[in-house]
Amino acid sequence: MNNVVLVVGVSLESLGMLNAAFNNQGYMALAALNDPQAFFITEKIELEEVLLDTVMPKMGGFVTFFEIMYVRQ
Repeated sequence: MNNVVLVVGVSLESLGMLNAAFNNQGYMALAALNDPQAFFITEKIELEEVLLDTVMPKMGGFVTFFEIMYVRQ
């Protein structure tokens, strides 16, 4: 899949706005509410970009980023 963006850990209110913005630019936005969901999606789907909130429960955005990059290599 091309032009797919994963949005992780943002509020539901922000998700609607981000989804509309990405759709207007030709991207499909997928949402993960937490780290485990993000890891599951990154293992199954090839993504163009990942947008993370740096303050999330459990690992947090920075650790999640490095874990995703490790899995993708």
